[in-house]
Formats: sequence, structure tokens, C-alpha cells
Amino acid sequence: MNLAKMLETLRAFRAGAPLGDVAVLKLDALSAPPRGIAARLERVRGYAPEQDLTALRALPPGSLGREYARFLDANGITPLVVSAHIKERFRENPFVLRYTATHDLHHCLLGFDAGLAGEAGVYAFTVAQGAAPGGRGMLWTLCILYALFSPPQARRIWHNIRVGVRQAAPQSS
Repeated sequence: MNLAKMLETLRAFRAGAPLGDVAVLKLDALSAPPRGIAARLERVRGYAPEQDLTALRALPPGSLGREYARFLDANGITPLVVSAHIKERFRENPFVLRYTATHDLHHCLLGFDAGLAGEAGVYAFTVAQGAAPGGRGMLWTLCILYALFSPPQARRIWHNIRVGVRQAAPQSS
């Protein structure tokens, strides 16, 4: 963790910066992007579009966009908005923008809820794909902290970690 960057994140939050900006700053402060991820994200560098929930809700039932909007609505989540300033500032670090922009979509695609157990499952999936900040060490640290913070969810946290890792494994045909 970079303390100076974390202090900047706290100052931005206190100053009322958009939550998307705060999320990007926090991720940047907590860890470096995984090795090689910038090359994998080259095609989406600077791409962090805002989601139009009204348009997503109007899509056909069962479509990804409609299910994503349903997930956000069901969990009281407002899509994160990242300011043009932060998009430009992190243009050369597409990982933090992409991770922030797609995090809730991963919950929807993987079938994990928005609670601590769901967060653990999404993070496990991302770690197993080699695209998570912090890697396996951070995964197990978070797992233990989440279980201590919410003992009633401990079994689901461990379960979701196993499921997330399994979902990330290449499927043989």
C-alpha cells in the first residue's frame, strides 16, 4: 500500500469526488497492477464508459445488460462514474480503470451476491485469472479478515473462494 496515495484517496472522498474516482484512486493506492496486465488491456486503454441503466433495463430479459441492471437495482448499487480527469490521469494504467468499471459486472456474470462472501468469490476469480491486485496472498488475507468480520458468512466466504477459483480455470473440451 502506498500511504501517500491512500491519503490522496481519503482527501478526494472527503472533498466529495465521484465514487468512481475514489475507487480508482483506492485501487491504485492499494497495489500495483498485475505483471503483464497493461499489454492485455491495451485495446481498452482509456475506455471506461458510463452505464445507462435506463437503456440496460429496456434490453430483452436474460440479456447481459438487463441482468446487470437487475443486479445493480436489487443490491441498491449505483454505477460508478469516473471523471474525465481521472480517466486521463490513469490512461497509461488501464488496469485500475477497467477493474473499477467491470467489478460489479463480474458479480453478475459469476453469480456472486454483493455481500462479503460475494466479494470474496469475485476476488478469487480475478486472482485465479492472474488479473487481481495483490494476488493469492491478498486473497487469503481478505478471506481471513472477512470471516473474522462476519463469522456467520465464514462458510460461504470459503465456499465462494473455491467456486471463484474453479470458475476461472480453463475448461477442457
